[in-house]
Amino acid sequence: MASTAEKFDLPDLMRPEQVAEWLGLLDDEDKPSTKAVYNMVARGEFPAEAIVRIGARLRFDADELRRWLAEKRGPREKAR
Repeated sequence: MASTAEKFDLPDLMRPEQVAEWLGLLDDEDKPSTKAVYNMVARGEFPAEAIVRIGARLRFDADELRRWLAEKRGPREKAR
């Protein structure tokens, strides 16, 4: 079975810029806002399982981010 990252053409580990773009977190110049992502990390808004620290660098597990978003959305209503 293909991983979420493969199914949606996302890398296994995403950079903050990629997360910002994917979540639609844009700055005043419509560029991905890494500042917004870092602020969300500092406030504990991302699940710990999604955050991967490699030295001083921050990466995000794409599958964990998908799971987190699915949980935040809650169950979807079935189409009639």
